[in-house]
Amino acid sequence: MLRPKYSRLEKNIRYYFIDMGFATWLRDPDASRLVTGKSARIMAPEQKINRPYDPFLVDVYQLGMVIMQDIIPINEALDCLKPLAEEMVRSEPSARPALTKAQQSMNTLDSERRGYILSGDWYRK
Repeated sequence: MLRPKYSRLEKNIRYYFIDMGFATWLRDPDASRLVTGKSARIMAPEQKINRPYDPFLVDVYQLGMVIMQDIIPINEALDCLKPLAEEMVRSEPSARPALTKAQQSMNTLDSERRGYILSGDWYRK
């Protein structure tokens, strides 16, 4: 059986959450950021009304839902993410944090919890 050389606690591991079920490629950064479509696993409120929406704010909503539905329930130690996730799933898109602000909040939480994380209890159920 193959085993990893290092555990996740011995090396800095990055996890990426990508494509929550509906990806759009915006080739021109100066073009309108509004898109349409309704084929995502987790649909934001603005996707349900079939009007153009900002896909980046939908990404924030979808990641917030993943945190609330898939991550926090399996690990009580990650309950500290709940206030951020609640901001991310606000029904009004303009009330959600930008992805960069959400990332800064997660980084702040990570640095505050680093001692607990390294204790090994952070990732256990």
